Formats: sequence, C-alpha cells, structure tokens
Amino acid sequence: MKRNIAAMCLFLTASLWADISDPKVPVTDDVFFHPSQEQKDQNVPSHDKEAASLSARIAFASGEKLLGKVILSDPTFAIPAGENVTGRKLELPYFGISEIESLLWAGKELGKGAYYFSPCLVSVKMKNGEIYRCKQMPVKIDFADQSGKRNVFFTGFYDYIKNGKWVNSGSAERNYPTKNPHPKTVTGIFFL
Repeated sequence: MKRNIAAMCLFLTASLWADISDPKVPVTDDVFFHPSQEQKDQNVPSHDKEAASLSARIAFASGEKLLGKVILSDPTFAIPAGENVTGRKLELPYFGISEIESLLWAGKELGKGAYYFSPCLVSVKMKNGEIYRCKQMPVKIDFADQSGKRNVFFTGFYDYIKNGKWVNSGSAERNYPTKNPHPKTVTGIFFL
C-alpha cells in the first residue's frame, strides 16, 4: 500500500512538472523587438527578443533633438520605492512612461581637476499623469534614428578645471556644470 501511494505521488509530481512552461513576453503595438541583425523601417515584432525599442525623441543640452527609437535592454525603469525605503525598487514599465528628464547633475572628483557629472535629480512622467523624482537615469542611451542608424549617447559627462575655469564652458562658477551639462549630453527622453 505504501509503495502504491509513493508511486502515485511520484507520478503526480512528474506530471505537474511536465505541464509548466516559460511565460511569454507580451508584445504591444508600440513595442517591437530587434533580432541581432539591424532591422530598418520594420514594425513587425520579431520573436528573437534581444532588445525592445520604443519610439522616442531624445533631447541634448545643446537644444538639439533626434527622433527615432530608444533600444531597451530591460522593459522597466527601476527607481527606489521611497526616500526612507532601502533595498526596494519600484519597477516602471517603459511603455507607460511619457518622459524621463534630468534636472540636475552631481560631480564626482576623479583627481587632477577632472570631474565626472551624472544625473542626480530626474523627473519621470508617466502617461497616466503620475510624476516620480529619482536620483538616476540610464547612463547610456542606445538609439536608432529614423534612417535606422544606431548610436550610443550618454546622460553623464566629463569636465575639467584648468586655470580656475571649467574647460567645457569657460565658467569660473564652481557649480556651473551641475545645471549646464556638456552640449552633447542627453538631458531627456520623450516617448511618443
């Protein structure tokens, strides 16, 4: 009798494992997936899910704007769950975000007058009207312009103090780069 019960349990457990399959990633109209080979002017989803992309306009500190698609390696933008909450992240799906914009940069001294500035105050506006503030933004933006040409752009920048002035701007004001990034720095991603 004990053997029959043990055999039945083993059979039921094996049959349960056989029915489990990996979940499928949903594909929406405003997201399409790129296979490893470049796809130009093709909005048909591919099942080779290396990266997703969303139509967007990126803005630079110079005022220049580019229209195309942001290539995403992750479907969500993670921000801390709250000021007093450590270790917990709020996962915001990119398809629900209307814009991510850097408002302020913080400099880290690298030595010998060199500094690296990265976003330290970022506004995330959702399509449903909610607004979040956080201290980080993606460091690099993988972007395909309207012709399909891919480039990588950055939200951080380097600057140097030489003879008491910032090299990029010529300003002697110590905090100048925190609100005036290098002209080629991405300041915002506006999803269409």
